Amino acid sequence: MFHEVITTAVRNKGIVNMATPPYDVQVVDIYGFHLWVGEMGQKGTLMNVKDTHTIYSISEDLIAPLRSLLQE
Repeated sequence: MFHEVITTAVRNKGIVNMATPPYDVQVVDIYGFHLWVGEMGQKGTLMNVKDTHTIYSISEDLIAPLRSLLQE
């Protein structure tokens, strides 16, 4: 699931100033991401912890399965 989220996220232009993320995700002990999960029907946001000036949009289609995974 996270593989699909990471590989399909779309980079947003510009420098960002984001609120504290509700989730931090560690992938294979190498990659770290801040994660904001949108409400149903909204996009989510992903940020690499090593590049806090860039965000990536997560498709609305992935929000419901992602929310389910995070609630487990």
